[in-house]
Amino acid sequence: MSDPFIILSLSGGGYCGLYTAAILERIEEARGGVPLAQSVDLITGTSIGGIIALGVSHGVAAKDIRDTIEKAGPKLFRDDGNKARRVFQNGIGTMRGTLKAKYRSENLLNIIQAILPDKPLSSAQIPVAVASVCTNSAKPKLFRNYSGEDARSHDAAMATSAAPTFFDPYQVGNDFYVDGGIVANNPDVIGFMEAVGKFGIDPKDIVIISVGATNLDLVTGSRKQSFTGLIPQIFSLRKSISFTMEVQQDLARQQAEEALQNRYIRVTTRPGKDAEKFAQLDRADVPATQTLLAMALSEYENVKDHALMQLVENRARKRKPRWRNGKISPTL
Repeated sequence: MSDPFIILSLSGGGYCGLYTAAILERIEEARGGVPLAQSVDLITGTSIGGIIALGVSHGVAAKDIRDTIEKAGPKLFRDDGNKARRVFQNGIGTMRGTLKAKYRSENLLNIIQAILPDKPLSSAQIPVAVASVCTNSAKPKLFRNYSGEDARSHDAAMATSAAPTFFDPYQVGNDFYVDGGIVANNPDVIGFMEAVGKFGIDPKDIVIISVGATNLDLVTGSRKQSFTGLIPQIFSLRKSISFTMEVQQDLARQQAEEALQNRYIRVTTRPGKDAEKFAQLDRADVPATQTLLAMALSEYENVKDHALMQLVENRARKRKPRWRNGKISPTL
């Protein structure tokens, strides 16, 4: 495996995507600021991981992505630092969320516009695929820049991150889309199958760097999660969605580990009890920000010397790109 095919896979997780962006920022810093688009061959993402993936594929610096998420997150999730007002806003949001989406899609679009250029996916510097679900057909959808169709980057970003109950479905043409986390919150397997099926890469040449947006807000442990009865379903819907997303993303991790073994690394952190209340999908206050950034720094220190991390950080800067004229070369 003299020249492995490197896939960067980014999971969803709401504001916890700040953790993901901070990990990528550290990797780029270790490369002297060289963009990750020059270090990997394919990038896949879901939800906030999809937004970050699209940014990276267009050559946007991870530092700028992290900075945008950090600055815009409080507005997206309505947090101005005032505790009393936050309680009131969250209460209104909860009531609003029983009838329609809890948060406003225009604020999500503002973040996307601050991160991504409004260009076709074909303008991306490397192959990119982000997961979504079409509600019209009830089928999964991959927005990608190598499949013959050419969506706008903003449309793909909105489609992959329109989380049910949090945001309204997003319309592209005649179709409506919701968050890809429903089917692939961890897109590791998507990356693997795209490399093999679309690009003809030998599985033994594939390496996956998988970055999770910490672990989601689960209802586990001693407290029983109820999935039956109307009232429990109404009040635990978002918990149930998080539970489902966490379980299927862990299945993807298991499958990727079994298929790739030492050619796979999952970079993520399960928050300790003190950090659990801060590492949540839609908490974007100062303590949450500080917690997520501290977790990212700690985890990067834990994994920075791993062989696969070193592979990305040390990849030859003069190496010829595989992605040429909209096609990818299996070998150099």
